[in-house]
Order: sequence, then structure tokens, then C-alpha cells
Amino acid sequence: MLSSTAGIGLRIRYMKLLIASISKRIFTSFLILFLVISFIFVLIRLSPGDPSQKFLNSSKSKELSVLVQKTYNLDKPIFTQYVSFVSHFVVGDLGYSYDFREKVSDVILKYAPFTLLFASAAFILMFIIGFILGYLSFKNPFSFLSKLLKRIVFIFYASPTFVIGVLFILIFSTHLNLFPSSGLHSFNSEEMNFLGRVSDYLSHLILPLSTLVLCGMPVYFLYIRENLENENQKDYITYLRTNGVGERKIFYKHILPNTISPLLAVAGVEFGFLLGGALFVEVVFGLPGIGRLTIDAIGTRDYPLIVGCCFFAGLMMLVSTMLADVIRLFIDRRLSGGILN
Repeated sequence: MLSSTAGIGLRIRYMKLLIASISKRIFTSFLILFLVISFIFVLIRLSPGDPSQKFLNSSKSKELSVLVQKTYNLDKPIFTQYVSFVSHFVVGDLGYSYDFREKVSDVILKYAPFTLLFASAAFILMFIIGFILGYLSFKNPFSFLSKLLKRIVFIFYASPTFVIGVLFILIFSTHLNLFPSSGLHSFNSEEMNFLGRVSDYLSHLILPLSTLVLCGMPVYFLYIRENLENENQKDYITYLRTNGVGERKIFYKHILPNTISPLLAVAGVEFGFLLGGALFVEVVFGLPGIGRLTIDAIGTRDYPLIVGCCFFAGLMMLVSTMLADVIRLFIDRRLSGGILN
């Protein structure tokens, strides 16, 4: 009875500590995110140029430019603009886009689903491929395949995403004419049947996905291979082998869990960085996502939309790292002290 009561008390205490820890982490992360957004807000307004100047041409007077400045508070000092921004930001209002003439949040919601699906598909593929190749290299460290994989992986690891994208377009689109070079669908996709449209979408996504996966996969390959080797050389693994424990049981019960757990923390951060890689890929291949939207907003000096896109990217990184930490608590017994099991 006492043991059961003590166990319940320990669980309650642990949950309180867990909630307090997560709450502190969320507060700290949002504070950092807010400071970053504030820095971007000030930086883009200090940079040369004026968004209202694009309304000036031979048929439109200077008065229109002045009216635009007043409408969007661009004629006010930066500090006044920042105070106005903060007062709206805390209630979830990111302002209105100069180009789209609608709320920034509504514009982002139109483009975000594609980026999230695109980045998630690339993340799953690079994780699976990186794990499989890392495992094969670990099991056969001195084979020709392992040596070849390491050389190829380092090439992609050292290559910028946009360089690989342009190279793929040059090879597979321009010279071999195997895949489309840009866009999400063909101009006549509406005339196709369902299977034809699906095939058309997939053909347009093969090169962008391949680019993003091949440039992100080396991180998981190197991390998995190195951690499997380090875990395999630890003293407790040697002790288990000397006591007759089978290799299969050692790998799946000890080596693999101790490798996967820290990998999840890396994966959470890498997913956030993956959005940055997706930005370049979307621009190179002309895909309708947040990356392309951000570049277009920078080109047209759409201040509220730039800040909104940066906020979305930072928020995705925050959410992904938090989810990775929570998943680790349920996988690694040492982190939860066995209380969650």
C-alpha cells in the first residue's frame, strides 16, 4: 500500500517537474523567437529602399506614394512602427501584406500547407535512407560499399542545396529531358484524368524532393553510423557478449535504442533547418511554398510578409524541437526515470 502511494506521489512530482520544465522551455523559446523577429523588423526597415516607391510611375502621382506611406505607417519613426507592430503581434495580428492586400496570416496559410507537406516528405525519406545506409555502413565498415557511401555522402554534405538543384535541372531536365524543371503541375493538367494529374504532380516533385533529401540525408547517415560504432564499443556491450547474449538481442534492445534517442533531438533541430533548405529548393524549382513567398516578399519589400514568413519558420523549428524532446521522454527510460513506463 505504501509502495503504491509512494509510486503515485513520485509520478505526480515528476509530472509537475515535467510541466514546469516544458513551460520554461516554451517561454524561453518564444522570447528568443520574438527577439529574432524584432531584429528582422528593424533590419529590413534600416535597409535601403522604400516599398511605396513601386507605386510611382508615369501615370501615378507622388501623392499616391505619400498616401501609401501613411496607410502603412511608413512615414512614422522606426520606434513608433515597432511599438505598433508589438501591440498587434501580441494579439496574433501580423499586419497586412502590401502586395496581396490581405492579412499576412491568411497569405501564409495559403502557402504553408505545401511547404509543410514537402518538408515532411523529405524529412521522412532522408531519415529512412540515412538510417538504412548508416546501418549498412556500420555492419560492413571495410567493404567497398561502405567506402563508396562515405565518399558520396561527403560530396552531398559539402554541396549547397541550390547548386545540387541547378545541377539536377541541367542533367535530368535540360539534357535528358526526363523530369520537368519547375512548377508543381503542367499547364494542361486540368485536362488530365485523376491518375494523369497524380503522375504529373509526382514527376514535378521528383527533382525537388531528390535535391532536398540528398542534401539533408548525410547528417543522419554520419550521425547514425558514428553513434552505432560508439555504442557498439562500450564496455557494457562487451560484457553482454561475454555473458552469451545474442547479437540480435544486443543490437535491438541496447545499441539501437541508445542510438535513436539522441538522434531524435538532432532530427527535431534538423527539421527546422530543413525549412531553410526548402526555401532554396522552392525558389530553384519554382514551387508555391513559404520559401518562394519569402523571396518574393524580400524582392518587393513587403515588410509585414517578410516578418510573418520568418515567424512561421521560427515557430516550426520551435514546435519540431519540442515534439522531439517529448518523444525522447517516452523512448528513453533514463530521461523519464522509468516513471512514464
